[in-house]
Amino acid sequence: MGQFMKQDDYFIEPLLDILNMRFAPGPAIREMATLQKRFGIFKIGRSFRDSVRIINAISEDRRANQRWLRLLGWLRQVGSDSDQNGSERIVSALVENLEARAPKPVHFTYHVSTKSNAQVRITPNIAAVSFMRDRFLTISIPLIPK
Repeated sequence: MGQFMKQDDYFIEPLLDILNMRFAPGPAIREMATLQKRFGIFKIGRSFRDSVRIINAISEDRRANQRWLRLLGWLRQVGSDSDQNGSERIVSALVENLEARAPKPVHFTYHVSTKSNAQVRITPNIAAVSFMRDRFLTISIPLIPK
């Protein structure tokens, strides 16, 4: 939130919405799985930030886009629920999901954190969207308020 996006905090949810649309149930997640199998968009050794750039899940606002990419780059410095850093954990979760026989849609969200406990949270099978029956892989990124 405030730490990277500053006065552009209001872009966070629309940027997450872009990701959520790319990984939505139905044709969108099938397309992402096909792209993953064909081009390896998400792969170990490539940052989540770089993969987001590849799929063009960015803002049209230059300043907000630069801040968004800096925030995504910062995920390499935060923890996760494994021995991987936040960026590596997101990438490995996406690779595993997209290369599965029946990939789940992915829901990107955020949670409020502090510098001392910032961690990416992965929840593999949850009804993340209350009005949908689909089960999602949920990826929550830590955000630190101003």
